[in-house]
Amino acid sequence: MGCLRLLLATSLAVAGALPSWSWDTIQNYVHCANTTGEWNAGALATLASKPFVVFEKNHKLTQAPVSDDAEGKIAASCAEVKKLSPTTDCYMYVESDVARSFYGLGHWVEANKATAALKCNGSYVTQTWSEEGLDFTFYAYDFRDATMQAKWVARVADAVQAGAVDGAFIDGDRNGFWSSVTNGCAKDEQDAWAAGLNKSVAASVLWR
Repeated sequence: MGCLRLLLATSLAVAGALPSWSWDTIQNYVHCANTTGEWNAGALATLASKPFVVFEKNHKLTQAPVSDDAEGKIAASCAEVKKLSPTTDCYMYVESDVARSFYGLGHWVEANKATAALKCNGSYVTQTWSEEGLDFTFYAYDFRDATMQAKWVARVADAVQAGAVDGAFIDGDRNGFWSSVTNGCAKDEQDAWAAGLNKSVAASVLWR
């Protein structure tokens, strides 16, 4: 899956002050999802005991609305954690390859695929997925499109501004953000896509 980068909503200078990763100074956090619904009281208490938590893309996948609105579902769980521990930071997992319909953004991409979904060699770039008895076809983001970039950034910005979500855990840092999802594209298309993604990642930090 490659390295993961945690983009904090707080100052990057704070991250620089943290101890280096080692078995002597290992950070204590939770990165997970409950695909069936909200956490029970015991799980929430454990989550609230950590400095930060990250909720994955498939969080509350089978809770109504099924396979939709992960943004709202994650924000609701972050709010529950913060009721117990206001100092625990809570982050939303954000993918940078294909628009999963777990999120409302994924449905928007599918509805606007003519401009929002990546096409190479005349065909849409897609990924199939099966989970919890559900089958999916996800469209790759087309980060060459300015509207797509803005929608991708707004997903996190809107959640943070609502109050419970502190930032995004963005998947795709591989010595600069790129993805093997573009492997079937021409080199100039790959480069343009990666440039658009990196621009979007930068905007995710700077929007505030």
